Amino acid sequence: LLLLRKSPVLAPFYDLLSTRIYVHAGVAPALAMKISGENEPVAVQRSHWETLAEQLGISGKFLISRVTRLAGKIGEARLGLFKEDFAVHKCDALYRLNEFIAGNCETTLRRLM
Repeated sequence: LLLLRKSPVLAPFYDLLSTRIYVHAGVAPALAMKISGENEPVAVQRSHWETLAEQLGISGKFLISRVTRLAGKIGEARLGLFKEDFAVHKCDALYRLNEFIAGNCETTLRRLM
């Protein structure tokens, strides 16, 4: 969370994928910061987000809605990015990154339902 003057806001999901596409090369897959004690992205569930909200003293419903909204927006934005800006750079790493982002967004949304 970013603690802004008006209210806390959820930080971008940069930490949820930063090194995950390089696991095959031996890079650690764990999150840099834990979410309610969990640093394995594949293990983070709705209950982790709800516990985090409680620990931060904010509404669980608010945090879940923000995570849901961001996951949806990231999933949509990646399509444009990979069809336009990154289209000229056809390579395996970008393909894996695109697929990873899509899967991560879908998994996050499914777990929050």
